[in-house]
Amino acid sequence: MSQNKVSIIGAGNVGATATYYIAEKVIADLVMVDIEGGMTRAKALDFLHAGPLRGYDVAIVGSNDFAQIAGSNVVVVTAGLPRKPGMDRMDLLKVNAGIVKQAARAIAAGSRIASSIPFAASAIDSETASAGILPDSVCAPAAHALL
Repeated sequence: MSQNKVSIIGAGNVGATATYYIAEKVIADLVMVDIEGGMTRAKALDFLHAGPLRGYDVAIVGSNDFAQIAGSNVVVVTAGLPRKPGMDRMDLLKVNAGIVKQAARAIAAGSRIASSIPFAASAIDSETASAGILPDSVCAPAAHALL
């Protein structure tokens, strides 16, 4: 078990991959939070069951409750929706910016954490930020830069 704690907000493909990578490197105990609580708990159990075979021993919790992230050293926001047919990238950005904004509020409201790293899967340029689509407090490095 690790002395560090990392919380991943969003348990889709990016969030689950980040969780698995951190677990395999035995970087920290993990909390995965997603609105799909049952799926998130199931993924956490899958990663826990893989631990003895893959050689890692970290705690992994899946939940839809932001209270679980309390005490995290780092919170990573990967939450967002994939683009749907007929949706352009600006539509997707608006939807995902709203999701990240909700996550940031939930993180700020109920947790004591050392550091928060929100990011969006799509690149966000200065034109998009200046258009007021994203609050100034949201940063957007590429997902792989964290890992």
